[in-house]
Parts: sequence; structure tokens; C-alpha cells
Amino acid sequence: MKRNCSHCQSQIDVPEGSACPNCGSIPTVECPEIAMPVRTGKYPVRLVLGFQIDRTGSSLEFEKGIAAASGIVLKAVQETVQQVVVSVGTHGDLDCGERYMSLVGQATPDEALEAIRGIRYEGGGDAEETHGDGIETALESMAWSSDPMSRNVLAVFLTADSKDMKDGMSFADLGKRFVTRRIKLVVVCQPTARLRELCENAQGQMIEMSNDPSEDELRKVAKILTKTLTIVATTGKTVPLQSASVA
Repeated sequence: MKRNCSHCQSQIDVPEGSACPNCGSIPTVECPEIAMPVRTGKYPVRLVLGFQIDRTGSSLEFEKGIAAASGIVLKAVQETVQQVVVSVGTHGDLDCGERYMSLVGQATPDEALEAIRGIRYEGGGDAEETHGDGIETALESMAWSSDPMSRNVLAVFLTADSKDMKDGMSFADLGKRFVTRRIKLVVVCQPTARLRELCENAQGQMIEMSNDPSEDELRKVAKILTKTLTIVATTGKTVPLQSASVA
């Protein structure tokens, strides 16, 4: 008999004592063994979302595409979960004196989108950037939640490969810190060995795009990222998600 999970309230059809396939919890005996309607409202979870964006010199299409993609993603997740709080950070190349910048923290989606639209893309100047350091700073400085009904996700948009990290940390060790902190990492980038190592050890997802993406390509990225965030927010799963390409 179908019933509602006493933890996430999703409709399930599993034997008594079995884990809910959506949230992994064991429904309590008080959960009524009667047919219940499928949920039509928002999921009762809080999505704590961080955007970390490479602000080194890029094309005008990349600049427009990041804003468009972010708007698509934020609108969709607001319609899916009960609460969305967003932090936005950017990084340049430390070798060019371009340090991490926090634009907003624990902001509303509208405030976050306004901050993203105001980013100035400039600087850099060589083939690789200090992406690893920017991601590490975002991990340590953004406000994450330990509430079991919260879902933490850091979405990173990058062009070019990353240089070695200044503190000597490996990309594998940086990735493992995401697993320890239970923060889902999604990296939107052109695949490279270093960035793959990061994603694999973070048990995260890489969304592949070209190194000079068009606005249309970034809109396709937004659809994939929206699906990922919806899965994480509504199921709480922390298992690795398959990499995806917009090609």
C-alpha cells in the first residue's frame, strides 16, 4: 500500500521497515498505511546554494550567458523547494593580484542575481588561473548549514584550467573536504585532469562546456544544473552524479 514518508513526505511504496528511496530515512510506524495523494507543493527543504564564478577576462557572450543561466536556475529552484538562500563569490588569478571577492552571502535569489549581473569580467592573462584557491576560499568562507533538512551545493563556473594551489593542497584532497562537509560540488568547465580529479574526489558532478561558451551553450548548462539541484534538494542524495555535456 502506498503511503507518505514521515520524514520527506514523498509518496512511497516499500515494505514496512525499509528505507525511503527518496530521502533514505526509515519511515516511523506512525506513518499511515493508506493511499495518499502525490505532493503538489514545494519540498520542505532549504537549499543553501553557492555560486563561485571565474571573473577573469572572458567574452561578452560568456558574461551574458552566466547571468542568463543563473536566472534560469534560481527561478526553477525557487519553484521546487520551500526556501533558497544564495551566496555569490568570484575569483581571478592570484598571480595577477586578483583575489577572491564575496559579493553576497545568505541572500535571496533576486539579490544574488543582481550581484551576478554586476560582475566585471577582466584580468587573468595567461592560460591557467588559480581556480583551486578560489574554490577552497568559497568552501571555507560561504555560510553552509548543518540542518538535516538543508541541502548544501556549490556551483562553480570556470574557463581555462587551474594552476596548482598556493598552499600546496592537491585537488584530490580539496575534493575530499567537500565529502567530509557534505557539500555537493558541481563544476561547469572545460574538462581537464586537475578539475576531473577535484570532482571525482568530491563525489560531485562536472558539467562540460567549451572554454569560450556562447550564451546558448550556457542556457543548456542551466537546464542540466537545474536538474542536478532538483535531485539534490528533493532527495538529499550525496552519491556521485554522472558528468554531463551540453554538446
